[in-house]
Amino acid sequence: MLPVYDSTMARYWIWSAGARERMTRALEGSPHGRIVPEEELRRLGIWFDDGRYGHLIFLLEPGGIIMPSDMGRIPFAGMHGYHPSEPTTEAVLLASVPILEKVDHITGIYDLVLNDLGLTSGGPQS
Repeated sequence: MLPVYDSTMARYWIWSAGARERMTRALEGSPHGRIVPEEELRRLGIWFDDGRYGHLIFLLEPGGIIMPSDMGRIPFAGMHGYHPSEPTTEAVLLASVPILEKVDHITGIYDLVLNDLGLTSGGPQS
């Protein structure tokens, strides 16, 4: 198993069924966050069949921070990166030129950048 601790989530690459079962049991029922199921990751457009961003993702509740983490050792006064459905989750897209394409999801930035570079897009890579 390989863990990576971001500030608002823990991601685990797990190659053993036994290790996955033990990790799932350890994280289930935590008052600080939850394991994000595959169906939800798919619905959000952030599932990758090859597991490149982890096989198991534990997302913290808003306000929680993993510290120290692989993002740093100094606690922050505030944090982003919680679930998109949280009422306090807002985003803004700023640019130095007008943006003609509608971007209503973070995955739309992929197409926006490719279009800006004059490249074609088949959508976000998954």
